[in-house]
Amino acid sequence: MPTAPSSLLLVLVASLVVLLALLARRKRFRTVPGPPATSFWHGSDAQFLDGRTGQSFQDEIVRRYGMIVRVRRGFLRDDHLFVCDPIALQHMLVKDQTNFEQGATQQETTRLIHGPGLLSSTGERHKRQRRLLNPVFTAPHLRRLVPVFHDVASKLADVLEKTAGTRDHDVDVLGHLSRTALELIGQGGLGHSFSADGPYTLSETLKDLLPSVFQYVHWWPLLRPLRAVFGPHLLRRAAEGISRHSAPAARLKRNIDALDDATAKIFARKKQAVLEGRFSAEDGGDCDAVDIISQLLLANARAPVDERHPDDELRAHMATLITAGRDTVSHVVARTLQVLAERSDVQDALRAELANASGDFDFDALMALPYLDAVIREMLRLYSTISFVNRTVQHDTVLPLLDGQPVVVPGGTTIRIGLATANTAPVLWGADAREFRPERWLKDKEGKGKETGQLNERALPGVWSNIMSFMGGPRGCIGYRFALLEMKVLLSVLLRRFRFLPASKDMRVEWYLGPSNTPYIVGRESEGPKLPLRIESLGST
Repeated sequence: MPTAPSSLLLVLVASLVVLLALLARRKRFRTVPGPPATSFWHGSDAQFLDGRTGQSFQDEIVRRYGMIVRVRRGFLRDDHLFVCDPIALQHMLVKDQTNFEQGATQQETTRLIHGPGLLSSTGERHKRQRRLLNPVFTAPHLRRLVPVFHDVASKLADVLEKTAGTRDHDVDVLGHLSRTALELIGQGGLGHSFSADGPYTLSETLKDLLPSVFQYVHWWPLLRPLRAVFGPHLLRRAAEGISRHSAPAARLKRNIDALDDATAKIFARKKQAVLEGRFSAEDGGDCDAVDIISQLLLANARAPVDERHPDDELRAHMATLITAGRDTVSHVVARTLQVLAERSDVQDALRAELANASGDFDFDALMALPYLDAVIREMLRLYSTISFVNRTVQHDTVLPLLDGQPVVVPGGTTIRIGLATANTAPVLWGADAREFRPERWLKDKEGKGKETGQLNERALPGVWSNIMSFMGGPRGCIGYRFALLEMKVLLSVLLRRFRFLPASKDMRVEWYLGPSNTPYIVGRESEGPKLPLRIESLGST
């Protein structure tokens, strides 16, 4: 049995070995420049993730240090790389994407929220899931959803009509749009009307879901090892026990259970409808299934038995649709209305384009509106709803860069892909990169883009329009066409019926960095996300 001094010596030696290993890992990309650490324990990570100033910090370090930046994370923690370089992103997301996967912690967190769906799967499982999902997000299917979306948007306009008519009344457009986005997903994605359920209880749950998950951000790395040791059932029982004695844990459990219960009930009804051949909005009649989940269930039922997807994966796709789609659409449309309220010239130009088109817009008519398309492209370029995403390097690799100087990156390194910063980097988009200028997306008389800011090798590998808001490569957002259609329908309906004006001066709004960048009224953050505007009715059209 070792003596106390020898035991202490073993501990010191082991600690020294660990410390030297960590220092050796960091040294491998120590040549990458980055901001100095402002804290011994946290490095510069706290500045990078700060809710109010994190985005400006990310933009500034790229401006100062270049398109790949080393982010120091403090004592005994591996530094991260912040990457916006288009050549590096092309390599990571397209050419060698299997070497840049989601980290174990990220997979476990998304599994906790959504289940075993696209956001938590990797490798062959992810490819198999995308093969099932791809057909329901194509243009032929989406064009059938336009009447559904138009009906939901018109009902929102009817609600706003009751609050409009005065320039002295601020309206929280984000609250209305969040409920509407949930209804669009409900009817178009799930074939279910959430508004018919009564009060918007699920909408309120979703508003609190991600904040309740992110309150345990420091515990995320323990999820996978705990699940491996104790198994999912025992881990869940332990979590239930903790929730009985902890208000934050009870809040988290309540939100996840509410989402799980909602998807379980809808899924059971939709699956029974498919088995019995009943397809309608509420599964009572005989007509073609329009919603996405019915299409998935039909495709799954027709597939060979050994190729069918299990129910828990299909339910996970439902949860992903609800949580991922709701904030993206509501936040982008809300911020667009905020910008249009401040830029009356752009708002008037959009309304003029819409006025020249007669009747309710079908799919082809919406796609043929160049200025509406340009405004949405510019909004998604300038204001990505997600600032960055993480990828973990699986094996040692060499990352190519635009300047021709590659960087050696060890396996296990976390890379933060700067979606928002890449979208607005002056080296890619020009000196006016931070300006809202929809005209950069319009074509001249020869049919060439005037100023897209994307030239040859500097093109970002986004799945849409060479911007990173929907990511890129095989893991790019599969539902981006669905989201774009929702945005176009909402804006086409609202702008023909209302003029949007800035809120009163005491209602100053700031957008906070988070899982989805979110607006708060300064000084009233405890009230939750809000975006007040004034609305003036133009009369029904």
